[in-house]
Amino acid sequence: MARIKIRAKMAIKLYENGELIHSSTYRRKASVVAAIQLNKWDKAYIRVQYPLGNDYFNDGTYEDEGTLLRVLNKFTEWDLIQEFSQAVLK
Repeated sequence: MARIKIRAKMAIKLYENGELIHSSTYRRKASVVAAIQLNKWDKAYIRVQYPLGNDYFNDGTYEDEGTLLRVLNKFTEWDLIQEFSQAVLK
């Protein structure tokens, strides 16, 4: 059986001094990490929407890069994405 590539949809908004400086939606985690590291920000909102349904997502607002990157890794774990996808397929 061929492995199906399932990707989550990741949206990020970066703020500096209360002003929105970057807002984008991505499918690749590397692109999100690059946006986090390349922009100067003091507050970030991230939303990871799982495939095959709009009802499944994780989101939050964070104020430091280390925490945001750890949360991104947790929100995009392969087992978690696969679990949400299989729940929708059943």
